[in-house]
Amino acid sequence: MNFKQMVLASALALNVPLTSAAPLYLDLGAPSVSSSSGYGNVRTFLIGGVSVTVSAWSRTGSNGTFESARLDQRDTGLGVCNRDEGLRCDSPDHQVDNSGDDDFVLFQFSAPVDPLWVNIDPYGSHDRDVSYWTGLVAPSLNLLGAGLNGLAAFGFSPRIDDDADKSSNARNVSIAGGFVNSLLFGANAITDQDDRFKIKAIQFVEAPPVTPPTEVPEPGGLALLGVALGALGMVRRRRRG
Repeated sequence: MNFKQMVLASALALNVPLTSAAPLYLDLGAPSVSSSSGYGNVRTFLIGGVSVTVSAWSRTGSNGTFESARLDQRDTGLGVCNRDEGLRCDSPDHQVDNSGDDDFVLFQFSAPVDPLWVNIDPYGSHDRDVSYWTGLVAPSLNLLGAGLNGLAAFGFSPRIDDDADKSSNARNVSIAGGFVNSLLFGANAITDQDDRFKIKAIQFVEAPPVTPPTEVPEPGGLALLGVALGALGMVRRRRRG
């Protein structure tokens, strides 16, 4: 756990008030600050001081385990070309879909954030059911060879499904889970094989700075408060240095 996460966890445990932060809107069809190519490629976006690293994964491995895929970016947003579809897959396979293999996009944030919603936009008229997981996981996360049942071991919360009817219209998928550093988002992973969409945008709130309490904390919470304030001081000294 880094200093910022330590402060946040201690503040939440003590019910220390947190100042509000403005939501950040990230257009995933816009240019990234860095990118790579091929299976396992990564795109990095920067907004509001938060670095967002994005990669693609699909259940193309043995027994439905994860393998890296190619993250496809177009003006309409992010899609996935998995190893069964081919490196340069064509329409409609360049979307996030579950036709044959389940496709997912992994978002990893450089600081804890509260994801508010993800905007998905089908390229054509398709079903728009999704599955997603949130969590506080290691920045070096590698899903290769893992199955859906193994995601909890990495620090992900249980799967959440959000269904919608077939349409050509975009929709916002509300994300539950609070402050996390990772979001794994994809087409419905359990029941369907007809979901297809691009991931157009994501909106999230960065973990705000901690405001010291105006009331004296309970004795049992003094140690935690000391940890929170001490860590906050170290963060501020690092920023000044």
